[in-house]
Amino acid sequence: MKGEMEYKGCVSEIKEITEKGIVTFYAAVFGNKDYGNDIIEPGAFRKTLSENIKNIRHFKQHDGWQMPGVIQEINEDSYGLLVKSKLILNTQLGKETYEEYKAMAEAGKSMDHSIGYRTIKWDTSNENNEEVRRLKEIKLFEVSTLTAFGMNPLAQTVGVKSLEQFNFDQLLTEKKYLDILLKCQFTDAKLEHIEQLKAHIESLITSRSKANTQKQEPISASELINNIKFFE
Repeated sequence: MKGEMEYKGCVSEIKEITEKGIVTFYAAVFGNKDYGNDIIEPGAFRKTLSENIKNIRHFKQHDGWQMPGVIQEINEDSYGLLVKSKLILNTQLGKETYEEYKAMAEAGKSMDHSIGYRTIKWDTSNENNEEVRRLKEIKLFEVSTLTAFGMNPLAQTVGVKSLEQFNFDQLLTEKKYLDILLKCQFTDAKLEHIEQLKAHIESLITSRSKANTQKQEPISASELINNIKFFE
């Protein structure tokens, strides 16, 4: 609603990350209906970017006490809200966020991002028996990097329950990502959290492997004989 702080996330490819800690990503996309039946329309950020750009912050987990980077550029293009931020590498938070971005890119995963904003103008319509809100003008306050390791429930990229829904290939990708993270210079508490998550993923991989093996029907004696004859 107008006047209330709202949050809207998207999963997007990391467009670029440099050795100097400059990361480029989409914080929001246009034309995509989210779970709240909202659609951001092109041009929704135009006014706020012209009037409020110096006050837009880069947070982590929507936490105003956590600022991993400083926004260098932020623009609308035909796809969405494109952000270029310079991570503050001489802080623990900035360094850890940089390592997370690198690990995500190396593992071929997309990063979750979100925006904190107020809706200024919108239209509503009924589409397929659902009320849809089309956001025409947004006042943007911050963009956030979301990871699996924050305390804010808004920020859970990978929750333990959601892992149960992953297919076998997704679990392998997640394990690869965590293996990369475990080589990073994080705090002991964070590394312990990652180890616990990795152990849970490995248990899921093992159980899925066993389930797939059990589903395979044993070869009958006649099939075995035929196979032997085929190779003679």
